[in-house]
Amino acid sequence: MNKLIIFLYILLLVGCKSHSTSNPISKINHVTQEYSQTTSIDFNQFKVLDSDESGNLFKSKKYRFTYSDTSETFNLFANNNKIGVIDHKTQKYDGPGFKIYQYSSSQHSPYIVFVIEATADIGTQWYKVIIVKNEKIISDFLINEPRSDSGRYLLKEFMSITFQKNTFTFKLKKKLIASYSSIPQDYQQDKNYIYIEKTISIAQIPPTVSTDSTSCEKPITEYYPNGKLKLSGCQGIYNGTGIQVGLWKKYNEKGDLIETTYYHPDEFGKDYKIVTQYKNGKVVSKKIYNFDDLYETELKELFTIPK
Repeated sequence: MNKLIIFLYILLLVGCKSHSTSNPISKINHVTQEYSQTTSIDFNQFKVLDSDESGNLFKSKKYRFTYSDTSETFNLFANNNKIGVIDHKTQKYDGPGFKIYQYSSSQHSPYIVFVIEATADIGTQWYKVIIVKNEKIISDFLINEPRSDSGRYLLKEFMSITFQKNTFTFKLKKKLIASYSSIPQDYQQDKNYIYIEKTISIAQIPPTVSTDSTSCEKPITEYYPNGKLKLSGCQGIYNGTGIQVGLWKKYNEKGDLIETTYYHPDEFGKDYKIVTQYKNGKVVSKKIYNFDDLYETELKELFTIPK
């Protein structure tokens, strides 16, 4: 009888211990499940990247930007590995210089947002936004308007960023908009803020590819408001200039392929691009041209691929 009582007592102790240790695990799993269902990310950490005296090098602990005046491009590095090229050739800029800001989140997030601010003699000329996911550039775009006065306010006072359901929202404070700036009519707004939204694709970013003349530095994708792919291609560098390389594809809003352009940067006279147009899935036109953007020459049709 005594042995039976002792045996039952031991079973009771083991059962109590097992029950007590299961509760923390259950709580952890519950918290993890709740966190995984969280769809909103607040980029509440802000940093001004350090710059050198030349104004062409900007860095944080992990990331580094270098700027080339000749090609008007930024090279972006993560842990000393080059992850992309950002250009602003479409925006004329004579200085006096740039400031670069880093937005990150205290939540677990694969995203980092950089904002390049092109300062002007008075205030700010434009912003260039770069979105990085897992050390890969997935999007970059310009914000020309509205602008704040960089001489009076830090960017974090003017711009806040959130992410939810594959969309980044840039919230700009109205009362800090500079007097020389304007508000585009198509932007969403309320009494206090302007809202700029940028939807990104959840598709896998294409890997770096090579062409027969140079390599892809940064995949480019654009989408219609309905989510359909509008444009895909790759940007590379040839002779220090950021330029299209390889095969680019254009689609209509229904998702049908309407045009491809194969870009072949090469020495002058050997450069070319092949433009193919489609209708209902069939080729309707295919022409060869010189690569006019590469050497800023007049576009001319060629009848054979130059050698």
